[in-house]
Amino acid sequence: MITAKAITGGATYLAKHLRANDYYAEGEKIEGEWIGKGAKELGLEGVVDAEHFEALRCNRHPITGEQLTARKKNKIRIRNPRTGKLEERQAVAFHDITLSAPKAASIAAIVGGDERIVEAWQQSVRLAVAEMERFAAVRLRTGQFANSEKLRITGNVAGALFFHDASRTLDPQLHGHAVMANASFDKERGQWLALQPRAMLEASPYVRTFLYHDLARRLSQLGYEIEPARRGEGFGIAGISEEIEEQFSKRARQRKAFEERYENVFGHRPDKRRIEQFIRDNQGTAEVRFRAEFKAAFGKSPDDPAVAAFVIDWRNQKLTEISTPEVRQQQRDRLGEKGMRAVDETRTFMPAFSSPRRTCDASSACPIGCQRPSAIGVLTRSSCSGSTCAAPQCKRRLLSFMGSIDCVVIPM
Repeated sequence: MITAKAITGGATYLAKHLRANDYYAEGEKIEGEWIGKGAKELGLEGVVDAEHFEALRCNRHPITGEQLTARKKNKIRIRNPRTGKLEERQAVAFHDITLSAPKAASIAAIVGGDERIVEAWQQSVRLAVAEMERFAAVRLRTGQFANSEKLRITGNVAGALFFHDASRTLDPQLHGHAVMANASFDKERGQWLALQPRAMLEASPYVRTFLYHDLARRLSQLGYEIEPARRGEGFGIAGISEEIEEQFSKRARQRKAFEERYENVFGHRPDKRRIEQFIRDNQGTAEVRFRAEFKAAFGKSPDDPAVAAFVIDWRNQKLTEISTPEVRQQQRDRLGEKGMRAVDETRTFMPAFSSPRRTCDASSACPIGCQRPSAIGVLTRSSCSGSTCAAPQCKRRLLSFMGSIDCVVIPM
């Protein structure tokens, strides 16, 4: 899974979130690493330094201290899409792109204690983030495009990568936070401009497939037998049953319950954006959002019992205070002796496999048919089989994973 959120303000984001493993363990601190061509352009490499991270948050060059982009205010006035009123909010400092491993991989790594999987996951994430960086963009906002939303691909971000291994509910969950400063260097204009993540997010289905394909290949080489996902995205591992995955999927169960509550109230399933809002909303935000949705749908405000019945399982902003050894012991106890034995037996030392990966130019026929290009050149799935792609300035990267092929236009 790949999700994204904009970080406004963010004064405590490094210390309280990124350097903590989704729980608070006294004396433990997660070190981040600088990522992206933009970071190198700014002279940032190696371990993340708090002073340099703070400079980026404040829209300053981390070395010279000069202003980075044209943004001069830390607060901006924007129109609330729910109320229609102008509100003062803090400007976007970072875009946090979160990449999560398939549940089976997290269980084998964390509960099974296989550090090789952790290393494989981190290597795969680094490659996937580099792929996503290719879609980094800025708004043109010059000449005939002065008032448009047209984008120009810059292909660079200045970011920091932090790896965590647990969810807020203390389930084993390998995930990485690629926290990108709200800036990208536009070589055409020779200046730093606000990063526009839209192109990267449109490419996220391709990046997700790339990530899972690479990780599956690495785990197969480590001796794990890879299976198709039983449900959702990613892949499974032979020996880690659906029941074992369910033991460590508390947030997924909460999400499913939310979708059912939503349909019972509003008469239809929530869309992807609404589900993502549920995943990240704290109690206060969740209540405000539900009250506004209810009033828009039914012309009246919900009563307090209706709010209390709907707004449950919100994201707790306060981290659980617990040590890493205690978290590990809780996870093992939850699985039990039989489950632990099944996890320990997953390493079968099967022979490694490799899936085909190649590029083809736009003049050749795509094996899964033509795909509809978006405004920025990223292709999405469609069903015009047998056609060719009308994008001569681009190449299509074909990626085979578990029998399926994704085809995406890569800006040149």
